[in-house]
Amino acid sequence: MKQCSVNCEVLEEAAESKFRIHFGLVEIFKEGEKMGIERMVLAFAGSFILISLALAQFHSPYWLLFTAFVGVNLLQSAFTGFCLLTRILKAFGREPLNDIFRY
Repeated sequence: MKQCSVNCEVLEEAAESKFRIHFGLVEIFKEGEKMGIERMVLAFAGSFILISLALAQFHSPYWLLFTAFVGVNLLQSAFTGFCLLTRILKAFGREPLNDIFRY
């Protein structure tokens, strides 16, 4: 039997198939997997926040109002399930992976 500090079977299985190990967690990675609307909303929100923070640092502090807008929109969508970006993405033909948003 092999001696190692982590589970050798999990590492061998990950090396043989389509798994990725991230911070000690094993996630199944399906080849050709599409990004659903839910993950796209998170990607857009994160990108907008980082861009507005950079613009606030280098251009004008008023860009922080846009950061606050994104944060408020994320918060209200968590409680109401309504997100305008999901409607826009669905109009462009993207499909949700889960049913967490109301379209």
